[in-house]
Amino acid sequence: MTRNLLPSLLATALLAACTDEGPEPTVTTPTTFEGFQPRSFGVTAAEFAIDATGRAGGWNGADDTPRPATMTLAIADATVTTAGWTEGNFCTLTWRWTEPVAPAVIPETEAWSRWIPPSAEVDDTCVGFEFPPAWNGDVLGTVEASIFGFGVGPLDARVRDSLEDSFGDVFDEVEPYIGGGGFFWDGLQEEAVASVPDVWRETGWIDTGVVYAYELDASGAEVLAGGLPVTLLADDLWNGTSLLPARYELQGTTLLTPATTLVGR
Repeated sequence: MTRNLLPSLLATALLAACTDEGPEPTVTTPTTFEGFQPRSFGVTAAEFAIDATGRAGGWNGADDTPRPATMTLAIADATVTTAGWTEGNFCTLTWRWTEPVAPAVIPETEAWSRWIPPSAEVDDTCVGFEFPPAWNGDVLGTVEASIFGFGVGPLDARVRDSLEDSFGDVFDEVEPYIGGGGFFWDGLQEEAVASVPDVWRETGWIDTGVVYAYELDASGAEVLAGGLPVTLLADDLWNGTSLLPARYELQGTTLLTPATTLVGR
């Protein structure tokens, strides 16, 4: 299957599936503060290639242009869940690296494999936002006091059901190409975090991501058919012991609240 409009349609569908677990957090920001009010956060995207040893890194495009691996974490205000991702109501931190990194050994999760981005170049759009004083003007430093990572694994049943409702009549056509995944955050195992499912808290793993995989040739370059990337079947991604070498695109569906749990860690 060659790539078509499914990724952009999926992003629209997942906005409805985006959930904040637990009760509404108490906002402690002084009412006189008129800047950006961060409410929720999470890894919303990752794009990377897996090599024959299971490491995650960059790849080459079909034109042999090097492409970096990326992981994007978004911080959003309360309006994202109603107004969508619009300019001014969220910002992002995107880690970029090319040299492949080995799978993470911890935490132990239901994911088939997980990775933590290395210390690398970070594109930071949060620097243009005025965060509350507690963030000390250093959003990246605040976030990097935690451990974030991403992974590939089985597709969560609730996410599958949401996608079936969103895609309607075309779901049967696209379902074979939709894999699962998610992200992990070490702060989930601390009592300060708002209520989340027990299985998330036990492992720090949020397994509600969606993954597409695309074919690479033996040299690690992208394969095209009709000018489009070739999408791989989700059932072929994991053989029980290793992940198929390919280019992977992860889309996150879950944000965690409150964002203030990132401060002071």
